[in-house]
Amino acid sequence: MLGPAGVRGYHDVTVIKVNGKIVDYTWGYSERTVTVDGEAKVESTWSYISGDTRTVVHDPGVTPAASAVWPQAGANPSATFEVISGRELGVWERVIGESLEPFLIKPDSAAGAKAAMTELLTKIDTGLDLYAVRLAVQGGPLAQYFSTIHYDAAGNIFQANGSDQLGGVYAALLGDAAHHGDPVAWLQTWCQHPTPGARPPTSHRRRRSIRCASPLTVPPSRSMAAPPRLPQAWP
Repeated sequence: MLGPAGVRGYHDVTVIKVNGKIVDYTWGYSERTVTVDGEAKVESTWSYISGDTRTVVHDPGVTPAASAVWPQAGANPSATFEVISGRELGVWERVIGESLEPFLIKPDSAAGAKAAMTELLTKIDTGLDLYAVRLAVQGGPLAQYFSTIHYDAAGNIFQANGSDQLGGVYAALLGDAAHHGDPVAWLQTWCQHPTPGARPPTSHRRRRSIRCASPLTVPPSRSMAAPPRLPQAWP
């Protein structure tokens, strides 16, 4: 366990997808210092649920690209690589309330491991979407768009302030969009980045934002479910 918050320290996990489906991921990672021609180098080893292993010697502080260390990259040129940091895994372990250590152990079944990772990423994506909305509604630069709804901390739900329900949210968005040169393009940035008009990050690490299919799109007669409250010892 690391730090006062007790977030478990894990190594980064690289998830490889082809056509949107998980085909492999790294369950194991290790590194050691070696000397090559009198210079200190790092020898890193990645282990995959497919049974493949790749060892690469590289300069300290320079991590090879995920595509360069996946043995099947040549046969899958359309593969995409998502890196979940060990710190992020530790945080989500606490949020979800389930140990994620089994994902870092060699699985008995690659098919079972893929299914489990798919379920985990769905939980993380859903949680990030909900937390993004929860924060936006409570305050900050985006709060102006959510004047017709509020977050009820006691009930841990989003509720409408009146009969407008989400109508006020969409009216505020469309009203702001009208002041931009390309309103449609500006609205599309809401699907890519939590700050309208900002350029989405290009890092290969997992980053989420308020998606077009927002958690707020619910029947108008119901309260909107919010994410679980954060643990007391949140980092």
